[in-house]
Amino acid sequence: MYPKQLDELCESWARWVHRGGLAVSGQSVLSKLIDNHGVMNYGSGSGGPALNCVEADIEAALMALYAVNPAAVELFRLEYGAIKRLGFDPEKPQFDKAHSLGISVRTYKRRLGLVRSHITEKLTKSRAKHVTTQSIHVSQSSPAPASTSQENRAQSRRGSKAPRA
Repeated sequence: MYPKQLDELCESWARWVHRGGLAVSGQSVLSKLIDNHGVMNYGSGSGGPALNCVEADIEAALMALYAVNPAAVELFRLEYGAIKRLGFDPEKPQFDKAHSLGISVRTYKRRLGLVRSHITEKLTKSRAKHVTTQSIHVSQSSPAPASTSQENRAQSRRGSKAPRA
């Protein structure tokens, strides 16, 4: 996954959070699934968030990492504006954001990179089932043949010389 693609997904996740994607009243997405015995009504007018989307997968990856590294997950949520903190402006440069958190820029970037790589790994695993065999064959196809312009130049050089008698 390319960094720009991941950024777009994370921004979409942050919008999902603001639309109510996170469970209300302190209830997690996983606990909602448990409460409903694994049966969710998608689009039945319940007003709840869709739980079978990439944004929910990102949230699940964050919850899993939170148990190991809560500081990195909080920094990620702040970076994308999913949560707010007094004195932290997600629009400012990383230097200012790191300063407002009382950490170095290097620590800021390291924590952010850790979360991004964790999300990439989890999304790759969770979305692997959607990869079709056709896309696998395309990615494993043989390299393209040599360009025809090179072949034409070679033939024109050969054709321009008169054969010796």
